[in-house]
Amino acid sequence: MRILLLAACCLLTPLAYGQWQHELSAAAYGGNGPAAFWLQANRFGVVPNRLPAAAFQAAIQRSYHPDSLPRRFDWGAGLWAVANVGPHTQALLPEAFVKGRAGRLELWVGRRREYQPLLDSTLSSGGYVFSGNALPMPKIQLGFNEYVTLRFLQKIVAIRGYFSHIWYNDPYIQRAYVHQKALYLRFGNPQGRVQVHTGVTHAVQWGGRANYLIGSPVAVNGQLPHRFRDYLNGVVIGFLPSQAETDNYTVFDGTNRIGNHLGQIDVMLSLRLDRSHWDAYYQHPFEDASSLSFQNMPDGLYGLKMTRVKPAGQFALQKIVVEGLSTLSQSGPDFINAGSPYRGTDNYFNHSQYRQGWSYRGRAIGTPFIMPHTQIRPDLPQGGYFPNNRVNAFYIGMEGRAARWHWLTRLSLSRNFGTYIIPYAGPVRQLSAGLQLARPLPWLKGIDLTAAAGLDAGGLLPPTAAVAVGLRAGRRPYR
Repeated sequence: MRILLLAACCLLTPLAYGQWQHELSAAAYGGNGPAAFWLQANRFGVVPNRLPAAAFQAAIQRSYHPDSLPRRFDWGAGLWAVANVGPHTQALLPEAFVKGRAGRLELWVGRRREYQPLLDSTLSSGGYVFSGNALPMPKIQLGFNEYVTLRFLQKIVAIRGYFSHIWYNDPYIQRAYVHQKALYLRFGNPQGRVQVHTGVTHAVQWGGRANYLIGSPVAVNGQLPHRFRDYLNGVVIGFLPSQAETDNYTVFDGTNRIGNHLGQIDVMLSLRLDRSHWDAYYQHPFEDASSLSFQNMPDGLYGLKMTRVKPAGQFALQKIVVEGLSTLSQSGPDFINAGSPYRGTDNYFNHSQYRQGWSYRGRAIGTPFIMPHTQIRPDLPQGGYFPNNRVNAFYIGMEGRAARWHWLTRLSLSRNFGTYIIPYAGPVRQLSAGLQLARPLPWLKGIDLTAAAGLDAGGLLPPTAAVAVGLRAGRRPYR
């Protein structure tokens, strides 16, 4: 709450320069039941859960001044309020943050929309660890939001990264946190035709106390390790504890690393042509030593993106993204493999201490294709908070314009197998499609008409068809 009040106060503080953007919108959603998958996935948890419903949003944001010198201090802030009225009426504050930078180094605190550094912010199906699928968590972060070239290497190597602390204030567990850090490198001249990107993102749920942990063999009197020494050695560095069991942690933490570790390793090849830009990428997921050692291959997100530089004409395709996701291996079906130092059954997103796993406020923090049981048809076998984490998915997203309309469409086909512990009887197929439209209204200057439609058909999600129509005024930047 203190973070949100600080952000709100700074928004009211006038300074001599800077840019303010705003956005107001209202939409009516038609349908009966849950919102269609591609209407609500990767929307930061703000789309109404049940339809029919109405949604009202208001946002204001101060971005960095475009003319600020590289070494000049600058600041920004943002506030985004959402009200959904319907079967599940709710009021949300997805963004409330302040930020400041000195040169390229940035410090910010609060809730804020974030996007994967190498994935398309509007068209990708979402990163493995963070996808924008859940409500942003309150955090404090220090780092480089953009690439910084290393002059002593003739500017052919650039670096970006961050270190952050997150307050994981989910109601089911108290005083839990998330540690997050990332480091990415770019090789190649910034103006060159070919660039190679690589990096790693690491996240850890740690600490916390909950009634369901009292008497459990994975916690001490309902309390998970929370001391600074636990944070530094077990969470940030990832060392194994020196003792199997103490008065601070149980054998579960003593034989594993403290906290729920997960992350991804990214590789991307970029080609810049005169008329189009191409990006080919792979995201490798890891949750323990076996997947960090690539024992879970070929699991991961594979993608290809094409962006046209200057698409001409009234009807133009501006961008296309094709992705494939596989999470079937998970280092094999056996937890212990004779003669191997690695453990299998990685059981993505589920965890024995955090019973709602890698989720926040009921939604997956990572890829939306691994979803909580609350989204899946109740007649399917239920194993863990994420009962279906073995998925093969194909996805295509396209964006363009048709006359005065801006359009964006998504289509996904998936085969779902449940978990290794409780598998489905056979592959469950799912088709999901979504379409978004927007066009300016000439008789209402500065106001856009928006429309969207979504469809779910198959055996994983409840069959759903939904539409939305609304008005939007103003526009704010992504960062």
